Amino acid sequence: MNKHFLNEEGITLTELLAALSLFAVVSALVMTVLFNVFQNSENISDNAQLRQDANLLVSTLRSHYNQGDFEVGLNTSNSLLIGGQEVNSSMTSSIAELKINGENLISDGVETKSMDITADGTPLPIDLTLKNEAGQTYNLFTTIEKPAELAIALLPVPPDPGNPESYQKGAEGNYEDYCKSRDHDTKYAYDSSNQFIPDGCKKEITITGNVWFLGDPHYKKVEMKHVVDHADEDNTAKFNVTGNLFVDPTEEFNIDNTHPVNVGGDALFRYGKLQLKNETKFIATNIHALGGDHTGYGVVVDGDTRLEARRSIVVAKNFHILNRGHAKIGKNLIIDGALEMYNNAEIIVEGNARINNLVLGGNSKLTVKGNLTVTGDVKEDVNGYNGTIKLKEIPNFSEGIPDWLEDNIKYDN
Repeated sequence: MNKHFLNEEGITLTELLAALSLFAVVSALVMTVLFNVFQNSENISDNAQLRQDANLLVSTLRSHYNQGDFEVGLNTSNSLLIGGQEVNSSMTSSIAELKINGENLISDGVETKSMDITADGTPLPIDLTLKNEAGQTYNLFTTIEKPAELAIALLPVPPDPGNPESYQKGAEGNYEDYCKSRDHDTKYAYDSSNQFIPDGCKKEITITGNVWFLGDPHYKKVEMKHVVDHADEDNTAKFNVTGNLFVDPTEEFNIDNTHPVNVGGDALFRYGKLQLKNETKFIATNIHALGGDHTGYGVVVDGDTRLEARRSIVVAKNFHILNRGHAKIGKNLIIDGALEMYNNAEIIVEGNARINNLVLGGNSKLTVKGNLTVTGDVKEDVNGYNGTIKLKEIPNFSEGIPDWLEDNIKYDN
């Protein structure tokens, strides 16, 4: 038997300890780098949310300032109040400091107060600081200036669409006012007619600046529609706004008959609902529906229409989508009321969705690529029909996932 062994030296204990020490150092460096990358990514996301919240608050203040005198204040939780009503309940950050005209609405960080704003055209300085749960802060200092009075009376619709001369002219303009682009901030007031684009107007309208539809207790809605000849592809009046859109009708802002509306900035609907129907399209960066109609709907998407937010949609009341309506949200969807989906409706959310109540009926499809949270009930429609949900993460349903929905949730890993 060969008892000669190869004389090969193994690893000594010292070398093994040195190797393990080196591995530990390298691992610690790698983990530190990864942690910093993740931390920086999270910080960037948090900072972006702070900026978005700050811009929303300033846009809200600007909208009120351009409509007349108002009262502004903070409640005990430092949420913004306009006329005593809270307007930023959906924000993830809180107001750490708010100075208007140099006067701080927070005294010693505890006591809060309100002040009356006189919209007399004088520049209004705003110094706003927000703070999130992570302790990050964001400061925005700006000056709100009331633009020149550019109100155009909404005029009655011509009784004869083919005869503009039959159009009843108002004091502030005529038929061509609604077929004309403008290179400045523009206000639209109300008249006894509520139809914004008259029959016969086929031009593409672009407003370079911000647009306001002013409130009036007598005129509760605005119709953006006209008679369309579907055989004529050019017979579509497009409406573009390069800045922000502020809408105050107390009942609804109705976009109808294939009209595409494109808002470069944010769209704020303070009181009434936003309604889309008959193959229309509405797109904005952020859409904030703070009000609703008498039935509780803040947004209605109906009849082969498309609603799109480049970033987020916030709905204070109910969101109703049906009849092949389609909505796409580039970041987050927040609905303080109910989301009701029927008849082949589809919603795609690229980020997170937080919904109070959910009705998922009639072959509808809800896709959420971030986290889905439902704080209330999840129901089928009244006929027992249901839709599907496509997710990447397990949803957070406060009432649990109902049995009928178990097989209708698809996970995209």
